[in-house]
Amino acid sequence: MRSALFWLLGASFAFFLTGSAFLVLANFGTAPRANDPIPQPELSDEGPRNPELALSFSEEELEALERRQDQTLTLSIENRGEGELKSVDMELAVYSEDKAYPRVRRYRETVAKLAPGEVEAVELAVDLSPPRPVESLAVLDEDPGSARQVLEARAYAPGAAPVVKTAVVAP
Repeated sequence: MRSALFWLLGASFAFFLTGSAFLVLANFGTAPRANDPIPQPELSDEGPRNPELALSFSEEELEALERRQDQTLTLSIENRGEGELKSVDMELAVYSEDKAYPRVRRYRETVAKLAPGEVEAVELAVDLSPPRPVESLAVLDEDPGSARQVLEARAYAPGAAPVVKTAVVAP
């Protein structure tokens, strides 16, 4: 009985000692902040110094969109910063919420200059027609036009953080 108690006490001590050694070694193995693959922005009380972009959809046009080709969608981009933006690249990706139909339609536009406080409306001709049925999914009797469409707009400008705005269009 005594030997079993000593064996149990020795095994517990060895487990504790091994776990402590791993924790100490793990703390030595952390990389310095300068080598982080994704640097984190430093926060300051002054707020962001770079120009800020704001992106928005036209609510009325979103409600009026149908599942067909040759429709117009207006995206508004606003420079909320204090500096002029030399160019703003915008991209609109349209894809089905149903991942069985992976087709993505992309539309790109560039705004040449955007002064502080200026709002620019960009019109894009979009195609929301349902994708052609995939032969391998014909067995499932699914209608490819029954899934909602996701509209994902992105705006990029040098010196500004990218902006993403998403909307979902019901069938």
